[in-house]
Amino acid sequence: KLTNYFAMSSLSTPTVETSQANTIEASDSTQTVGALSSNIQPTADAFDTDDDHSGQHESTAEQAETEQKHETGSKFNDFKEHSDLENWPITVDNDFIQNYLMQDIGFFQNKKPDDVYTESSRVYKEQNRCFSNKYFEKRLKNGQTVMISWLVYSKSKGCIYCFVCKLFSKCQTSLTTGGFSDWMYVLRTLENHEDSVEHKSAMLCWITRKSNKNTVDQQLEEQMRKTVQYYFEVLKRVVAVIKFLSERGLAFRGHEEKWGSPNNGNFMGAIELIAEFDPFLHEHLEKCKNEKVNATYLSKPVYEELIKIMGKHVQDEIVNQINNLDTKYYSIIVDCTPDLTHVDQLTQEKPEYKRIAKNLNHKLVKLEYAILTVVWEEVLERFNKISKKLQTPGCDVFEGYLLLSSLLSFVKELRENSADRIAHYESEAKGLCEDITSSYSDASKRIVTRKLSDGTSGIASLKGADKFRIEVLYQLYDCLIIQLRKQIDPYEQIAKRFKFLSDLVNNSEIDEDSIKLIISYYKNDIDRQIVNECYQFKEYMDLRKSQNTEENTPSKMQCADVLQLIC
Repeated sequence: KLTNYFAMSSLSTPTVETSQANTIEASDSTQTVGALSSNIQPTADAFDTDDDHSGQHESTAEQAETEQKHETGSKFNDFKEHSDLENWPITVDNDFIQNYLMQDIGFFQNKKPDDVYTESSRVYKEQNRCFSNKYFEKRLKNGQTVMISWLVYSKSKGCIYCFVCKLFSKCQTSLTTGGFSDWMYVLRTLENHEDSVEHKSAMLCWITRKSNKNTVDQQLEEQMRKTVQYYFEVLKRVVAVIKFLSERGLAFRGHEEKWGSPNNGNFMGAIELIAEFDPFLHEHLEKCKNEKVNATYLSKPVYEELIKIMGKHVQDEIVNQINNLDTKYYSIIVDCTPDLTHVDQLTQEKPEYKRIAKNLNHKLVKLEYAILTVVWEEVLERFNKISKKLQTPGCDVFEGYLLLSSLLSFVKELRENSADRIAHYESEAKGLCEDITSSYSDASKRIVTRKLSDGTSGIASLKGADKFRIEVLYQLYDCLIIQLRKQIDPYEQIAKRFKFLSDLVNNSEIDEDSIKLIISYYKNDIDRQIVNECYQFKEYMDLRKSQNTEENTPSKMQCADVLQLIC
């Protein structure tokens, strides 16, 4: 993707393992270092030597402290310019190595001019031994004295390291991990380490990289930088062409996408025109024609993605300018060019939405749809009134049962009289809108009469108003009746059980069947004496009514008051 490609930082370099880098660079510069053995194989991973026997004197506490320094990423900045190898992380990366390639030998060795290394003092058989400057030198067989350039001293721990193996070798020895401090065997240890294949491979990498002053990562980075710069110049010209065509409202594509064709469109034509006077773009265009490049960045997906990015940037800029305005009111002037079909280009109407709208309009103008609108208006109006009455404060369960029962009777009446009311529904539906069709949608269909197996004619299939009444209205009313019965059943059971309470309030005759029903239902709580209690309470209510009549006070009691008085 174009965006992901250019979002990648030019400073990021691919990770190259140390052993692989050593192998590549060592093989390219074997002739440069003639002093080393020609049989050296620069693969430090091929050897797995144990530590020298002198490393047995190292304490486990120091090893635990060394293992805690394995986090290279978080501690790299602290030891970037530190010459004490004790503070180096165990695992070093390529950036860490590149930082120390710029330093000379004296930066690492920490050599003291006074030859006093008190922190390196060790006691062996009641004899005090310590490090000395003489260990930095080596006498050859011809009597010549040379400096051991790879040996460094750690002032914080008082031990010695091989910094070359620390950087380029994966061999785990005391000179690379914990530090060497067994001064009784120091000469033999240094000699054995210098003759090891791992050390020679590390020295070869050190000398090679110091002489070249360049790495494989740097070469890859330079190649990446040149590639990015190359395609940046290509895209700069592509963006200029996009801006030119967009400002003038010109089309980008033509009848074919072929370089050199007069019908390849404005975009490819503009690129070819610029290439005649631009050597860089001319060379790139020739590579594209000869298919010498994998990514041309001149194709349709590239400039379409650039158009989206540039359009989003322009939109965000317009929104920011509007948000920064001090006034709350502003005006926008929009200009457009009509095409051959005389359709305003600012109207963004998708064909799918247009098709859906046409289908919906075709259904709305049908006579059946209009009749259903009239029927539902009649039904829902009654339902709405009953619903509001049921939600009125003070409406008891008996009144609710009567309201729902009346609603059920209303729906049943509509179903029974639907054959007579269908003509009324049709006239009401046709008056809703002028576009409503005057006949049913199946009016033009042929009536099919099925023949039975014995040769007689069966019942003819329904059509028009009869079909709509039976297949639509009857199903509608039946569904409403079923749902209303489910709602009425709980109210009906409660009303039958507690009907005697309503009789007491309404001054009507007491329904003993209702009392017997509640006795049978609550047989563990109510006995038959409740019948006499109800008659006694009835006399009390009559007496209370007569007193209230004389005093001109209301005598009506709610069911809740009756229950409270009984209890």
